[in-house]
Amino acid sequence: MPAVKETANRSRKSGKVQGGQKVDISMTSNVTLSKDVLVQKIDDHTVFLNLNSEQYYGVDDIGSRMCQLLDSESSISAALDVLIAEFDADPEQIREDLLALVSTLQENGLVDVITAKKTSEA
Repeated sequence: MPAVKETANRSRKSGKVQGGQKVDISMTSNVTLSKDVLVQKIDDHTVFLNLNSEQYYGVDDIGSRMCQLLDSESSISAALDVLIAEFDADPEQIREDLLALVSTLQENGLVDVITAKKTSEA
């Protein structure tokens, strides 16, 4: 299996994308595709196109798997659990890579990070 730590280093982007509002990322956060972004899977890679900035960002096969899980799981933590089970790599390295990917996608306006609201007791 390829090393997960390579994901951020092998990701590619074209130009500088004007990002949206940055939200603190926590493991309980949910990640959703921004409304003005199209996604296309090409072989094992995924390409994101920000329609507002007309810039694109591509991720390799590992980044694609991370994105797939971020889209289908209820939280970053749930996606991390699946990745740890799938990849023979240090769990802390997988966590760091996943958070770095989410941060990069968010900074480029490609995803929205929704932080779980804390419930207060009355």
